[in-house]
Amino acid sequence: MTDHSDSTTSNALALIDAYSRLSGASLLNEGLFGKLVASVADVILLVDQDNLVQYVQGAFPIEVGQSLTEAVDRESQAPLKAYLDRLGAKETSEPDTARVTSFSLSAVEDRISIMRWYEVMGIRDTGLQGNKPGILLLKDVSAEHQREQALRHELTHDSLTGLPNRNLFVSRLEAAVSAACQAQSQFVLLFFDLDRFKSINDALGHAVGDEMLRQVAERLSQLLGDQDLLARFGGDEFALLMPQAVDDLAGDRMCARILGALSEPVLIAGVELSIQTSIGVARYPDHSGTADGLIESADIAMYHVKARGRASYQYFDPKMNQGRFAQLQLEQELRKAVLGERLSVYYQAIVNLDDGKIMGVEALARWEHERLGLLQPKSFLALAEVAGLTAEVDFLLQRKALQDLAEWRDQGHQLFLSMNASAAQFADEKFAGWHQQHAARLGLAMSDIRLELTEQAMVERTETLLSRLQELRAAGVKIAIDDFGKGYSSLAYLQELPIDSLKIDRSFIAEISDSTDSVTLVDAIIAMARGLNLELIAEGVEREVQAKYLRGRGCNKAQGYLFGPVSSFAQIGDMLSNGSVSEVLT
Repeated sequence: MTDHSDSTTSNALALIDAYSRLSGASLLNEGLFGKLVASVADVILLVDQDNLVQYVQGAFPIEVGQSLTEAVDRESQAPLKAYLDRLGAKETSEPDTARVTSFSLSAVEDRISIMRWYEVMGIRDTGLQGNKPGILLLKDVSAEHQREQALRHELTHDSLTGLPNRNLFVSRLEAAVSAACQAQSQFVLLFFDLDRFKSINDALGHAVGDEMLRQVAERLSQLLGDQDLLARFGGDEFALLMPQAVDDLAGDRMCARILGALSEPVLIAGVELSIQTSIGVARYPDHSGTADGLIESADIAMYHVKARGRASYQYFDPKMNQGRFAQLQLEQELRKAVLGERLSVYYQAIVNLDDGKIMGVEALARWEHERLGLLQPKSFLALAEVAGLTAEVDFLLQRKALQDLAEWRDQGHQLFLSMNASAAQFADEKFAGWHQQHAARLGLAMSDIRLELTEQAMVERTETLLSRLQELRAAGVKIAIDDFGKGYSSLAYLQELPIDSLKIDRSFIAEISDSTDSVTLVDAIIAMARGLNLELIAEGVEREVQAKYLRGRGCNKAQGYLFGPVSSFAQIGDMLSNGSVSEVLT
């Protein structure tokens, strides 16, 4: 058996023989021969002055007589040729340790074509006048190269979705700005996020949120053109660079395709979740001449879409800057209002249609703003969601409402309190305990409390939501679905979740008029609730004919402007003192 030193010597002698036959001279000098024998190289090549391979030692996919520079990968040809030219111009025969380069070429291993990377160090015999053979020592650095590539990819790509990250996107955007500036052309940038994504994270957990982001990234990637670049900026924010979109039509088409692609729900862990997005669009150079300016403009346009109803797109307009500043100012004021407990609770009476007595009240949020006056929920609750304040707002309003209920109870008024609860609250493991603690402190029974959830929260049902509902219901709290029929009405969650009552959405009640002579959706909801033994409350009752219609079909609980406007604590107290609102039902 030949040991390693014998094999190295044998290989070196074979190289010497090949060198002598090529050059007609002995191999350099004893010092260089010693370095060659002692060198650690995976492959040794002998090339002539035209860089044609004359001898190969080691596993290397090249044949004698083949040009080395033509055999390597196309991107490596120019740098390798430049290296060999410099090597041939050297005046000494010392190894070119200062000019180490690397190149790649395709190799076949186990019938699979792979890319190998080599680092090369050359020795050229400059003492010869004619043919100047060179010895190339190659070290396989494929593993190191792959590690470097992986690290580079990690630094420029999002680990969750595999999309380019913010750093790579900004770099490419800056290059697009430079190219468009030179060509005096324009392009389009889209910036968007997922509407109400935080609520999904809060209610269902980050694992579900992460899977949604992965599925969204996969859908969006299928829409891209050859030059388009989609990136995840962070959280649920995405950006899309369209360097070839030279007019607004291309931007319009892409926005429509994105909205269409995300209109279909995603199925995660057996739960069907809807997706919506708001898209802001900026155009170079009209909306900004810099990368940062374009991103900011598209971001402002996106928030403008959110303020106007979401699930759409909008191009940037300089007038939006003023609105964006106003929104940021309002957000800061809302934070201070929550911290200073300056949000107020107003109420709407819930009436028994049989006798006109007030059975309960629904707590409604109001903000008595110093500049803007009394603000309704639609003016600030969406802002609270964007700012991550939803749970804080709900807990504040619920605590104030429970205190008001305790005072009415002390005055001898027997009624229940109905309050909205958000998905963000149900994500809090202390949610049920919080209500028990405050009810006990105020001397209230848990059966005095009703919590209203949206159908969306019910559809996105999880073990966490089910556990919270069961815990609250076991303590005596009644659970109601708000605005029933408006969203994702399904018998499945009505049967699976611990629900006590349905609140019929006001849009169905509005269809009831003097001319109503056929079965309406309200009739269908009433029949379904009766079959499931669920209580019904009709919202938005504004006319006597509606109250009469409901009472005639067995729905005897309602709320709406027919019985009085949304009122303060004191005004509700006066209504309770009057005993009933039966006169409006006569």
